[in-house]
Amino acid sequence: MRLRRPGVRDPSPSRRLCCRPRESPDRMLRRLRALRRPADACSCSRRFVLVRWRRGPMEPPSREEPSMTTFTVETIEPRTAAGIRSEVPMAELSTVFERGFAAIMRTVEAQGIAIVGPPFGYYPRMPAETVEVVVGFPVAGPITPDGEVEPFELPAGRVVTGTHVGPYETLEQTYGELMAWTGAQGLTLAEGMWESYLSDPSTDPGTWKTLIVWPLA
Repeated sequence: MRLRRPGVRDPSPSRRLCCRPRESPDRMLRRLRALRRPADACSCSRRFVLVRWRRGPMEPPSREEPSMTTFTVETIEPRTAAGIRSEVPMAELSTVFERGFAAIMRTVEAQGIAIVGPPFGYYPRMPAETVEVVVGFPVAGPITPDGEVEPFELPAGRVVTGTHVGPYETLEQTYGELMAWTGAQGLTLAEGMWESYLSDPSTDPGTWKTLIVWPLA
């Protein structure tokens, strides 16, 4: 698998899917287990952005017991976004989210472009010793590149979606359910997927909602 060298931009990051041998669900789960999502280190910037893009009052936290995630197959349209692409060791991932969200917010505000959706992390390939991620936001129109901040596009097509409820540490269970469900449906997952972080991180982690979007091959 070709790794992107530091300082070299991918000319079309939103459309590239990695062409590596397909991994078994067990191997994919082992790699996902090591993945760390944005945590308390970036709660302040994420909370500010969530308030900015949401319309109306926040939904009250649910106190229901967690249950198995419901998955659906949908056909989605592409979404214009602004993002920062990084490849870092696992331990540095939360810093990437914190720094990236803040830089993107400054860029889009300076260019007068609105954020129109929740923050996301797009993973072009499964993590190994390092993790490649594009952190970003859906925006109302194309941006002009500014330093690390570049135009990005969340891809269109048939996808499996499901909303994980709970802290990031329990996402592994939801990914296991997703892989079992797609296998039972005779579906094949593509490479390249993303998570959208829907909840105010100052609330109870047990109520956090993370939307998983995984394209189908």
